[in-house]
Formats: sequence, structure tokens, C-alpha cells
Amino acid sequence: LDLQYFTEHPAVFIEPLFSAACTKRVSGDKPAISISMRKIKREDINYPTLLKSIETPPQEFFYEGCLSLLSRPYLAIVGARNISSWVEAWMEQELYPVLKESGVGVVSGGARGVDQKAHYTALRAQVPTLVVLPSGLNCKYPKSVENLQSETLGFISEYPADEVMKKHFFYDRNRIIAGLSPLTLVVQAAEKSGSMITAGCALKYGRSIASLPSLPNDHSCGGNLQLLFDGCYLVRQRRDLEALIQQYFMDSYF
Repeated sequence: LDLQYFTEHPAVFIEPLFSAACTKRVSGDKPAISISMRKIKREDINYPTLLKSIETPPQEFFYEGCLSLLSRPYLAIVGARNISSWVEAWMEQELYPVLKESGVGVVSGGARGVDQKAHYTALRAQVPTLVVLPSGLNCKYPKSVENLQSETLGFISEYPADEVMKKHFFYDRNRIIAGLSPLTLVVQAAEKSGSMITAGCALKYGRSIASLPSLPNDHSCGGNLQLLFDGCYLVRQRRDLEALIQQYFMDSYF
């Protein structure tokens, strides 16, 4: 890994994350985020190319946020709702600086725990983040995801705006998360979990998987150990993730 890569490519850092078209004027001179829902059809120019190439792409989806975010590169990050303290610390110490320096965004599912930590880490690093919902845009699930607010934030839903969450919507959501990225990072996952379903979708679509390691008797990370046993990328620390970011994103997007 060329450790000078990021600093030698300043365009990665200074490219605007949103355009003037994403803002509107309200009282006074300060711009405000323009939140509008749009229907994105498969034939539209704004439909993400990676998502279009999966086995069963949505024929259309509903989107809330700046359209320019849909063309940005995203690392898919998934994990448990009951996030462990060491996982939170890892995301702060190892994930955050990589996002900050590379400009690569995060796509996840907005669930409590790892998902929301990933979204907040992306926002703190000032990179884009996409939330793929198991509900309509007017009925965001979980409700706490509404606390996420930024001009670099977008919401995606395959369902009509007033559709409430249903259990079987989670699989559909997970396939979209996997479809929006060339690489899925599994941070903390039990063997039978939604995160493992997302990883399975990624493998089905020919995408790559990376995983954090864990103690052998930590059942909350049994899925991580299985993925590593099956041969996925091992991510221990920042430099491991930097190498994968350069491999999967820098040459293709920047």
C-alpha cells in the first residue's frame, strides 16, 4: 500500500459532496437543505450503476436527499443491533480516519447499533452516507434514524412513502445495501443474522466481503468467524481497510 496515495490525490478530498441544486433559500440568506422525495427508475441517469447490475435490482425506488449522492462511492457496513463496546471503539479509532482521508461514503440499513454508528461515523468524517430503509420514506424505521440530518445524507426505499415496516422487507433492503457497493464490511454479526444475509447477497452478486476478527467464544461475532474461515478479507486495523479502499474504490471512482 502506497501510504502517500491519499495525500497525492487532492481531488479526492476537495470534490464537492453536493451542489447548489441541493439547497433552497428560506428566511434570511442562509441556505437550507432541500428535502424532496423522488422516484428513481431503472432507466434514469441517477440510478446507481452497481445496483443496476445485481440479479434482481429494483425497477424503481424512492429517494430523499441530494441526487448527486447517488453517484458517490460507498462502502457497505453491516453489523449487530447490540453493538459491543470494542466495536464502537474500533469504528472510532480505525474506521473514522479512513473515511475522513479517502472520501468514500457509507451505505447501511439505519438499524440501531452498528448501522447507526456507521452512519454517524460517516457524517462526522464529512463523507456521504445512504440509509436503505425497510419502510417508506414517511414511516422511517427505526424512528431514531430521523435524528440523522445532513446535506450528505440520503434515504432509499423500495416502498411507497406511507408503507410501514414489515419483517420480510428486511431481506429486500439487505440486497440493496449489498448491491450499492463493491465491498461489504461485516463488523459484528451472529451466524444467523441480517448482516449475514447481506453478506450472502454480496457474494451472490460477485461482490467482496471483509470482516473484523473476534474471540472464538464470542457468539455475537460467530458470523464474522465463519466468513473468515470461508476466505473473506481480514480487517484488523486501519491499514487493512486502507488497502481495500484503494483496491476497490480509488482506481474506479477517482
